[in-house]
Amino acid sequence: MLHVELSSESSGERERVFSICERNAIALSGSQKLTLEAYVESLTNWNTRINLVSRIDISKVWSRHILHSICPLMKLTLPVGSAVLDIGSGGGLPGIALAIVREDLKVILVDSVRKKTEALEQIIAEVGIGNASVIHSRIEEPAFVSVHRNRFDFAVARAVTHLSKLIVWSKPLLRPRLQEPSYTFPPTNETRRIVPPALLVYKGGNLTRELPRQTPEKTRIEVMDLGFVGSEESGLEEKKLVIVQYEE
Repeated sequence: MLHVELSSESSGERERVFSICERNAIALSGSQKLTLEAYVESLTNWNTRINLVSRIDISKVWSRHILHSICPLMKLTLPVGSAVLDIGSGGGLPGIALAIVREDLKVILVDSVRKKTEALEQIIAEVGIGNASVIHSRIEEPAFVSVHRNRFDFAVARAVTHLSKLIVWSKPLLRPRLQEPSYTFPPTNETRRIVPPALLVYKGGNLTRELPRQTPEKTRIEVMDLGFVGSEESGLEEKKLVIVQYEE
């Protein structure tokens, strides 16, 4: 794992994020905190060579990216051992952050830009994240669908493309509905248990133009407010999560 040395400003933002997680029932272990720190350092270093995260946002990577990526876990509990597809992962967000906080998940990061997937492979190796791997592809490509059909419990997407495209592209990649998934992690009754298969899309602002006028057959769409204790101080108070659940 990388040796992490943070500036006082970055250290302060990191500690605020850790405090917010604790206040919202995300119990990070010491090793998870160190892994998140190492990931931020590696991401920041790689971002000087290839644009993985907006250069404007990189100074606020803890609040605008790490915290945003994991805040759905303040609201939702995913079944233990779920297979998660991160669509258009970019710098590994939200996939790597979710993999660090939920070590039981099996996360596949997919991006169509080879330079980004090569950087992601190096980041995962440098940080030592054993439950995440990378594929260079477009998820709508027939070859990708053929290999990965019905493989995933959840698909996640953050700042990628229009919702309607994600709904169509993700459906064949998700498993049929499970009858009795296990929810023993994390040990809290404060969150809602979400049953796979589902597409989770991080969005912000007005979603009027993105939500379909007519919901596809056997598909349920819900918009969840991602507000949490401390979201205003993090600039995340208007963020939403679109939950698309497929009934078969």
